[in-house]
Amino acid sequence: DADEIQPARMAGILAGCFEFNGETHALPDPIDWLTNPSRDVEWHILLHKFYYAVGLSQAWQHDGDAHAVQRWSQLIDGWIAQTPVGFIAADVTGRRVQNWIYSLHGLLPNAPIDAAFLRRMLHSLHDQVEFLCANLTPKRNHRTLELLAIFLAGVVFPEFERAAAWRELALHETLANVRADLLPDGVHCELSTDYHHLAVRNWLQVRRLASDNGYGVPREFDRALETALEFSLHVHQPSGVVPSFSDGDVRGFLPLLAQGAA
Repeated sequence: DADEIQPARMAGILAGCFEFNGETHALPDPIDWLTNPSRDVEWHILLHKFYYAVGLSQAWQHDGDAHAVQRWSQLIDGWIAQTPVGFIAADVTGRRVQNWIYSLHGLLPNAPIDAAFLRRMLHSLHDQVEFLCANLTPKRNHRTLELLAIFLAGVVFPEFERAAAWRELALHETLANVRADLLPDGVHCELSTDYHHLAVRNWLQVRRLASDNGYGVPREFDRALETALEFSLHVHQPSGVVPSFSDGDVRGFLPLLAQGAA
């Protein structure tokens, strides 16, 4: 999420200041992960989703900033030490699993990561994915992103004993999710242009992960995605933006169309 990893925000996090939803709080180390310093529950949710882990990883990629790597491991290790698996909600767990994996991918193989910490992180990721498998949101977009997190973990960590089971569950349930959420004309059932594209983005990520790593998907999955992308194509205006229908903003999803075309 580009908005959550802006350089100014990353500089603040390196200094112990966290800004979400236009509200900044200085959190002393070690952070009290279980207490929300804000009246806004969404503030606490964003803290626990760990988008900034990817920003810290990118600071290492771009500048070789070892302090960013140290801060990254400190925050994750502190979370592991304090926080029960599944804290707040399953969709928060799903987003955090994705962001931890994306950030780790950006740091390996050369970042100075302590081996004992890495082992703790992998154990925690395993436990969080197992939690997701047992506590999936019943339907809609939160379930979609949770299934993506499960499939991502199963693809990225094939050495985990449960990896094959994670992949099988995620692919089976993602197809069921597509069947439940897409109307016959390929439009997302909530009739929101934003939700339509967010769901398609997650489904396409599952599809691309499967394709890039040699895992087959049913032809029905591809047909559904093609239908959803046809709607996406036609709902874009010539300017490249999508009008706001139902709950959503006026914005464009041209990279998503490009990915669908590929």
